[in-house]
Amino acid sequence: MFKLKNPEPRNGLGKSLVEWKKELSNIKGGMEFWKAKAKKEEERAAHAIMELRTKNVEYETVYRING
Repeated sequence: MFKLKNPEPRNGLGKSLVEWKKELSNIKGGMEFWKAKAKKEEERAAHAIMELRTKNVEYETVYRING
């Protein structure tokens, strides 16, 4: 029987080194995506908190004047 040589040797985990590198790259890309998404959410939350504080100060000012 003819045996074809595998162009990339496989390690004992079923994937070649190139395949593992590609998979790790995809995982890193996903991590970067979620980090950026979390950062945007934190910025939105911080902005919302600042708006709430501003509204609270406005409310307290009006309440004191009309109080």
